[in-house]
Amino acid sequence: MADRPNYTLEDNPVYTEEIPAIQNDDDVSADKVVNPLITKILNNQKANHQLAQAAKSSADSAGQTAGKAIPLTQKGAANGVPTLDSAGKIPKAQLPTVGGYVRQSSSPSDSSLLWIDSGNSNKMKYYNGSSWVPVPATWG
Repeated sequence: MADRPNYTLEDNPVYTEEIPAIQNDDDVSADKVVNPLITKILNNQKANHQLAQAAKSSADSAGQTAGKAIPLTQKGAANGVPTLDSAGKIPKAQLPTVGGYVRQSSSPSDSSLLWIDSGNSNKMKYYNGSSWVPVPATWG
């Protein structure tokens, strides 16, 4: 095998295009071989430099976007933000109890409401955890 020179490359090279073209001492080695090869090397170097710059810009942008995201520890937590259920609504457990009442002949599905039973002499009822019971005449 022929003895070939080893090229020593810098660890952190600086981008440059300042490589002079070889003069035409030998027409085959300059204009037709060496200079086109150097041009390709420089174009590849420039393309790699541009790709690296674009990747850095993209990474910086992604970092800024991620920095604006809500941490998972704040989702559904006190003083955080609510999550959404499969219907895209805030689960009832994450909403404050606001009360209120409904007047209808059948019991409501929302057990946090008072129910005025219009099918039973407009009796006011509340849910005690297992069933709807009439509100006593006197609270206490």
